[in-house]
Amino acid sequence: MEETSEQQLIETYLKTHRLEECLDEIINHVVTGRPSNPFITLANAFQSKSFPEIIDVQLNSVLHQGVYGVKVSLSTSIGIFFAFAKYQNPPVDHNGYPEPKEYSIIIRKLKELLCSVDPTNLSLFDQSVAAITDIDRAESMALSIACCRAAAKYKNKELFQYISELFGIKSDDLIIPLPVASLCIFPIPSTTVEQMVHIIPIRSSSLELAIAKLNSFMFKLIQHDKITKPIRYSKSGTFHFDGNNFEELIKHLDLIIQEFEESNNLKLSIGYNGDELFRSSDNHYMIHNTAKNGTDVAEQLMNLWMEAEFISIDQPVSHMDIASLRQLKKRIQEIIFVAKTTNNDKFKYCTKGIGGDNGCNLQIPLDCASLPRDITVSDIDKLLLEAPYNIAKFHVQSFKNMSSILETYQKISNKLPIYVDCTSYGKREGTFDDFEADLAVGIGAVQLFGDGMFSSDYAKKLDRLLTIQMENEKIPFVGSKFRVGFT
Repeated sequence: MEETSEQQLIETYLKTHRLEECLDEIINHVVTGRPSNPFITLANAFQSKSFPEIIDVQLNSVLHQGVYGVKVSLSTSIGIFFAFAKYQNPPVDHNGYPEPKEYSIIIRKLKELLCSVDPTNLSLFDQSVAAITDIDRAESMALSIACCRAAAKYKNKELFQYISELFGIKSDDLIIPLPVASLCIFPIPSTTVEQMVHIIPIRSSSLELAIAKLNSFMFKLIQHDKITKPIRYSKSGTFHFDGNNFEELIKHLDLIIQEFEESNNLKLSIGYNGDELFRSSDNHYMIHNTAKNGTDVAEQLMNLWMEAEFISIDQPVSHMDIASLRQLKKRIQEIIFVAKTTNNDKFKYCTKGIGGDNGCNLQIPLDCASLPRDITVSDIDKLLLEAPYNIAKFHVQSFKNMSSILETYQKISNKLPIYVDCTSYGKREGTFDDFEADLAVGIGAVQLFGDGMFSSDYAKKLDRLLTIQMENEKIPFVGSKFRVGFT
């Protein structure tokens, strides 16, 4: 009688926890994949069957490049998951010196809201964090990233795989994006505004080759005797260049590129920073202590484009200046028409269409963080008819969490290709871990803009891209077709 009772208890236990079914599923998964070390795969699979639950959450100040950022530690039933982020306005003391932030009150609120929450329910997690009114955007984004890492582990997936699943992207549509590196920063005299120049390896058959081209040119640039020597080294892994004329700097850089054997493999990209130059009070731009209207700015940039064939420009004018955006779109069409009819060799790459996209002659990104949260799909359609935007830019820390990135992605993804921007300059800050690499692969981004090749932050992201490619050989690298997303 006792043996029968014990047998029934065992059978009931097995059915309650679906142990036999789970074991069969795990063993089948291992023998189907036949990994070189099956025990690691078994361990990960068993972990993924654990009940998902947050046990603890901690925030700590972490020193990075002379200022304090935030480190999130999210403890769950299967491990601790971390994320790091920079503040747009790092904490300082009354003298203006960096100081660590006090998190005790925020931690107490987070524990009350998050302990026992299922980390695989990202929407609930982000909503709970958003309920804390005094939490900084960098802190909420870092929390959301840590939650994504935990959810991926519970689901026994790589982080980029979890993100692609979250965003509804098929595994066959994943790509390795083209890396784009910062070349130099130009601080506009008498202002706090900075403009940026990036370098794009346009003809690269592999990710390794693209990175090598970027690194090689960076070293050649700093040794070149025709460029104004940098006045200081930047924490973003590039250089601040002295001078009074940004346009002259672009022309110099274009000439230097032509001198090297890589001239057919490298092109410039400009971060003009029109939003910070724009004065909404009188609809003018303050450039070198001179007020210019948007039409003049657009025409100046178009003349520079024809002289030094850059292929991408971020914020040529402010996103609020719709009239100038319309004018810019019109001028691009006029210039390309003339270039095609006159067979302008100087303008050959842009005329043919950049990055494998015949419909794009100059890449101008729509900064998705500038879109109102309540914007509708029809509003976006109207904007794209008026403005020259032809790619969507996602800068992670311009959003408060992954849910807000997902919400924007759903509105824009079927209209424009996407790139992820992790550049740190001006008022922009990024994470200082490798998250953006997984995000870029996970959402099918065609480019990954980042800091200079001497930046440890960008190095982490590039290293993560290389690891993803090495471990997932079926995911193609975009190569020269870095706007259309396939080789």
